[in-house]
Amino acid sequence: MTTLKVFAKKILPRPALLAVRKAREKLLAPDHSQAGETRLLRNLVNDFECQRWIIDVGANDGITISNSFPFVKLGWRAILIEPAPLVFKKLTANCGHYDNVLCLQVACCDKPGEGNLYFGSDGEDGFMSTLCTSENEWFNRHRGPSFVRVKTDSLTGILERYHAPDRPGILLVDCEGMDYEVLLGLDFRQFRPTIIVTEEYEWEPEKHAAKYGLLIRARYSLVQKVGCNTFWIDRAAEPRHERENRRPANC
Repeated sequence: MTTLKVFAKKILPRPALLAVRKAREKLLAPDHSQAGETRLLRNLVNDFECQRWIIDVGANDGITISNSFPFVKLGWRAILIEPAPLVFKKLTANCGHYDNVLCLQVACCDKPGEGNLYFGSDGEDGFMSTLCTSENEWFNRHRGPSFVRVKTDSLTGILERYHAPDRPGILLVDCEGMDYEVLLGLDFRQFRPTIIVTEEYEWEPEKHAAKYGLLIRARYSLVQKVGCNTFWIDRAAEPRHERENRRPANC
């Protein structure tokens, strides 16, 4: 820690330190999110102890309405996962040059193998590509007939292979109807993100309820819904003020 930071922590009250931290984050990494999701993520990161690791499953091009890019800009270690070939090229062009970023072209689900990635109505370089084969009003409108074969893997397998910490700070999941399968592929006994953000998918009520049940059984609590995403916090997450209150006064 620099001398200036040590000095500031000694003389400034906690509310002032938080205000300085938030102002720095806004300046260095503007909000690219769709509905203000980054604002809530920043608040949670400031309120709870988080390792500076972020995993983005369904990262798209890494910038457009991205919830992970502000944290990439702040120097967090990031694993950005995107299976669609044309979109992955954009992702590597936008984020592949960062030393703190690993870009992976793979589709996350509950098991390794291969699968058909169907392109959405917005094209091969759009946001709506999916492994989901369910028939409902949403996919009848937004899933096209064209597909490409892609490699699949479980999130546990990916995090093991690339030596992620057992408590990464943030996990983002946005997989067009497949968030439940992605979370099924995560062994929560081995990897426990402090914060999980997952896209709502109410076109299959049973799957939607099963995802909530999975997170609740894994001892996560629902914090808030923002836009089409829900935010969950590990019930064992440590509030920052508790840790700071335990520090000796001369630290």
